Amino acid sequence: RDWSVTGVQTCALPICHIAYVRSWAIHPDFWNYDNALLLAKDTQATLRQIHEDYPELSEVYSLAIHPRLEAFATTLGFEIMKPDQDTSLCWLYTSLDDFLALNVDDVLLDFDFNSDT
Repeated sequence: RDWSVTGVQTCALPICHIAYVRSWAIHPDFWNYDNALLLAKDTQATLRQIHEDYPELSEVYSLAIHPRLEAFATTLGFEIMKPDQDTSLCWLYTSLDDFLALNVDDVLLDFDFNSDT
């Protein structure tokens, strides 16, 4: 994954910071519960560290480049903002508080890692 943090007015607070996860992928050969859990927990830990430096951080955005990653992100609480009808790309959003409060161990138990979408 690749990170970017910027300050913009995107919420009701006077100044908000957002984190943009530019890429988030697991090679198909390693696409399973254990590796997805590791990625999700590492993402939570990284965002907690970033939040210490940027206490105004309140939102997380990403771009899904494959339907499998879109399904993974929505399982983690991300909402689809703007799907691209001509490609498999879609913009995703979640609040930082919701993502950090998520018990990824539980939510990923029911995720279908055998599905290609």
